Amino acid sequence: MSGKFYYLLFLIAGSRRVNRSCRLRHIGKGLSILLLICGGYAYANNEDIRSETVRIDSADPELKLALHHEFVAQSGAARRRIVLFAEGSAVPTAGNAAFKIGGLSWMDDLAEHGFDVWSLDYLGTGDSSRYPESKTGGPPGRASDCAEQLAEAARYILKKEKVGKLTVIGDSFGSLVAGIFATHTPELLDRLVLAAPVTPAAQPQPMQASQQPNYDFDTVDDFWQIYSSWLPKGEFTGVNRDFFLRDWGPKYLDGDPESRHRNPPSVMVPSGPAVDMAEVSAGRFVYDPAKINVPTLIIFGEWDAIATEEGGKRLFDLLTGTQRKSRVIIGRGTHLPQFESVRFELYRNISTFLEIDDPDMVDSARY
Repeated sequence: MSGKFYYLLFLIAGSRRVNRSCRLRHIGKGLSILLLICGGYAYANNEDIRSETVRIDSADPELKLALHHEFVAQSGAARRRIVLFAEGSAVPTAGNAAFKIGGLSWMDDLAEHGFDVWSLDYLGTGDSSRYPESKTGGPPGRASDCAEQLAEAARYILKKEKVGKLTVIGDSFGSLVAGIFATHTPELLDRLVLAAPVTPAAQPQPMQASQQPNYDFDTVDDFWQIYSSWLPKGEFTGVNRDFFLRDWGPKYLDGDPESRHRNPPSVMVPSGPAVDMAEVSAGRFVYDPAKINVPTLIIFGEWDAIATEEGGKRLFDLLTGTQRKSRVIIGRGTHLPQFESVRFELYRNISTFLEIDDPDMVDSARY
């Protein structure tokens, strides 16, 4: 049974809990539009951002990790807060945190706010090395393996920048990676953002015995079909099929050199995340939220079929090890608010969380 099936199973179970009437007030909708217009105008012509891709050793020196780096050059000795993205399972940096819409990406926005921004491609994805064909031990790319890679990346960055800690933004499956990182290497972390996070199951479902292949093959149309299943009837988020096929799709396919040699063109994706998602659905969460002891932000869209309102509250309540936490729900956003009309609201909430030196955080839900 394919990893894609497990993902969809988890997705469908979540979507049954979020098919509810829209609670967004008209003022919230207007604010999202205003942020979109003003944000696009403010940043579209910025040419100060510098970028580079660094390749470092993984635990296996023959396999290299790709770290994407963006920052705005500045004079003097001012120290910038470091942010490291833990990306989702099937999409590397180029198709997510570094993907530009209207000339601006999520990484760009943080860099322009003065952050030193990094993002990791896990082994088997993007610009990082592919696993050898002889690899054994089950499907590659499990959250625990990716968390070890994230720790390697964090140690490299901290040594290079001569600082002690950094902030991690874990997006989707990356929230599991970030959660493991936060609980296993707390000495490296100063803040944590769990964006569109995977949350503990409310009603665990038994795992079905199956032989999971090491890899899935995902097409651009697969992503559109999943995405379109999230939307309430008659609603539009600023993203349509043309966006996936014409704008985002080519960048996604570029992440796998063999993608266009397949029919239909598809990206080979490690299946380890699907195993993790199946375990979460069965009630075995991959990290203990109570062990997180740094300021933490949970943020997701109103129509997110994975990080539902109930699931986000459940995860928030389990964060008993930190006194500073916040929960933000973005109206009219799905599991991919970084691509949607509400993306500037996502950016602002996260940058504000990161900029406040001593945040007085409370449980807040935005509709």
